[in-house]
Amino acid sequence: MQIQEDSKLSAVERLEVYANAYFYRIRDCLAEDFGALHAGLGAELFHDLVTAYLIAHPPRHPSLRFAGDRLPDFLRAARAAEPFRRRLPWGGDLARLEWAIVDAFDAADAPTLSRERLAQIAPEHWASLRFDFQAAYALLSLDWPVHLCRRAWDGGDPPPAAPLSPEKTPICVWRDGERVRYRTLEALEALGLDLAAGGEPFGVLCEQLATEVGDGEAPALAAALLARWQADGLLRDLTA
Repeated sequence: MQIQEDSKLSAVERLEVYANAYFYRIRDCLAEDFGALHAGLGAELFHDLVTAYLIAHPPRHPSLRFAGDRLPDFLRAARAAEPFRRRLPWGGDLARLEWAIVDAFDAADAPTLSRERLAQIAPEHWASLRFDFQAAYALLSLDWPVHLCRRAWDGGDPPPAAPLSPEKTPICVWRDGERVRYRTLEALEALGLDLAAGGEPFGVLCEQLATEVGDGEAPALAAALLARWQADGLLRDLTA
């Protein structure tokens, strides 16, 4: 394709119109994917962030769906992102949460594990059970309670007025039907999920919980966690 000048714009100026339109399209898509981050930084600073990010990481996929896949890591570690970290130290964690929400929304559909299927498992097989998790699931280990920012944005409220304080915050993200959900986890549930999603059998999960709460409480705690994961729809299937 050849860009030709006319009476109003030179060929270079006409090309710049197309280039700027493409940038603004990417920026607007990223503002949708990272809504709470956009609100926290403000429109002007978010524009500058997208500019710096695209210089470092130009799009590598024809679909804009993947344009923001490297933004969380860029914001957390890149030298060019230092001005934005000074403004929003938890911005990288917030971007990780928001990208996990995008991934969960677009993940493939799959049936969920039913209570009836669990009830069919013979007692002698429970220790060897391994669980398959949904593709629309992620466990995040974050250093900031950024769910507060995202929750405010989800509710149409402004970002929290007071700065966040650093706090280890495990968060589970998954899709329930057409809606993506997320919630913070207690340390023991995060431990259990990490083991189960990592392929460890249910018996190992119980043993690890027993080191934390004792042999007497571990079986009931493990059963309660498994019941919640099943009810939430995190589990796709199991093998024994």
